[in-house]
Amino acid sequence: MDDLATRASNDQSANGQYVKRFATEEANFTSFQSLYGLVQCTPDLSGADCNRCIRVAIGLLPSCCNGKQGGRVLLPSCNIRYEVYPFYHTVATAPPPSPILRPPLHPLAPSYSTSPGGQGKGRTSSVTIIIIVVPVVVSVVLFSILCYCFLSRKTRKKYNDIPEENVGNEIVQSLQFDLATIEA
Repeated sequence: MDDLATRASNDQSANGQYVKRFATEEANFTSFQSLYGLVQCTPDLSGADCNRCIRVAIGLLPSCCNGKQGGRVLLPSCNIRYEVYPFYHTVATAPPPSPILRPPLHPLAPSYSTSPGGQGKGRTSSVTIIIIVVPVVVSVVLFSILCYCFLSRKTRKKYNDIPEENVGNEIVQSLQFDLATIEA
């Protein structure tokens, strides 16, 4: 990472106008596995400020990513990332337009991201799916319970109510006597 920090902070074009301020590298982690690293600064930083920002980010790696197969530290003016799989393209790209000159931003609060187990984006998409699916399922279950309660209440009302056409008929029928009863 130190080599990447140095390369990113010293990176300049031949005419000195365009500074891309990033570097990538592939290193052999073991004889069977490579480690891929990327460091990047915003183009408005000077070489010294870029180097300082990347060194701060490297210093934060042990607290967020120790023992992990991949990790990321994002600061306002720079970021670093390492993985056990290639996450960047090595094709040459055209330089972006000249940056707008702004005062350099100094690192405030870091943002951490790790990818344990070398799963990378697969873990992130799984978490996103869970975050979306769980509230939807809970909402459907609650809606079903509310519908069941409403319909059972409506059905209960039907059986407990006396139809209006029969109201009072019991009294009238009890007042009617049979002719045989009256003659006797």
